[in-house]
Amino acid sequence: MCGAWRIGTVLAGMLLLLTGCAGGEPGESADVPVSLTSETQTEQNPVRETLTPDNVRVMGRITMDKTVFRLEWTNSGVELRFTGTGIQAMLGTSETNTEQYPAMAVQVDGGEYKRISVKKTGLITLAEGLPSGEHTLRLVKITEATAHPVFLSYVEIFPCADGRASLDEPLPAPGRRIEFIGDSITCGYGNLGDAGTKVFLTSQQDGLQTYASLTADALQADARYICMSGRGIVQNVNSSMEDLLPQLFSYASPTKKEAWDFTAWQPDVVVINAGTNDVSGGASAQLFIEGAVDFMEQIRSVYPQAKILWCYGMMNREFHDAVEEAVRRFNDSDGGAAYLALRDVMLGESGAVGHPNVKGHAARAALVTQAVQQLTGWTVSKAAG
Repeated sequence: MCGAWRIGTVLAGMLLLLTGCAGGEPGESADVPVSLTSETQTEQNPVRETLTPDNVRVMGRITMDKTVFRLEWTNSGVELRFTGTGIQAMLGTSETNTEQYPAMAVQVDGGEYKRISVKKTGLITLAEGLPSGEHTLRLVKITEATAHPVFLSYVEIFPCADGRASLDEPLPAPGRRIEFIGDSITCGYGNLGDAGTKVFLTSQQDGLQTYASLTADALQADARYICMSGRGIVQNVNSSMEDLLPQLFSYASPTKKEAWDFTAWQPDVVVINAGTNDVSGGASAQLFIEGAVDFMEQIRSVYPQAKILWCYGMMNREFHDAVEEAVRRFNDSDGGAAYLALRDVMLGESGAVGHPNVKGHAARAALVTQAVQQLTGWTVSKAAG
């Protein structure tokens, strides 16, 4: 299949019900009270359990500092199952700027996500007063990699009345796999803010309410997110060429810059949303085209079977032709890529600093979901959003 093909608008009559984070409603991620002590309603002492990649389901690219999970990338975290009536976790950060504290989202038994700002190191109550028995908990970092890492050391489980308290075998990951690569848009920069906000605040960012996360949720796919604000393919927003997206793609940790083992996890689809910062940084279209082709070839070298979908738009449009040309050139020898043009943010869709808000992300998630379906033949049991 030679030549680039452009995926058009959603099929007429196709309704994609946008539901936000799994189990929650868009905008319902307000901070919940955080306990930094081991206070609990139970009369029995909690049981401590050390977390390992074997007793939890790892979500995203995560590195280990000895026995501690280091969470950096957007939506990286763990899902675990436990028997008990409540659970708390030892979480920590080195961030001291009160406006830039990293945030986590907690979901218990498929319910609403609750937001927790991690402001220091200590035990944080994630759930309490649950019915005695088995429960599933998901804990993910919803602020981006430019915010300080969150360190997850262990959990403590509050026992049932009969004394049962255990970390149980985790549920298997979904069979479908998607990797998203992008800039601030994919990170969810400012998606909880309004058009009048002109500075970056982690309190206005939620990685679970982005086009990428909503797409993965609709397709019931195991997803990973390699994204960082300000980054481009050949030139960053500030015109620098340090830690460009092709470089970040190769890292397990964006701060430690350890090499990622690509054999550990192979996606079915790679969705790229990039080019916005190259425009802002002053890159020429020709340089971008060459860099974009090189990046797709880099992806193909480590993901030989993956389909590639390149999205571009929402915040500027100057490189639409350049992205399409790059995909066409790549397909001359490969044939496994497609291009999806995304319309700019419209009235009512603006978050902080010109970025799309939750509504804007939800609308684009519908388009991206359909595009992935066309590439893979996947069906959806729920709609994007």
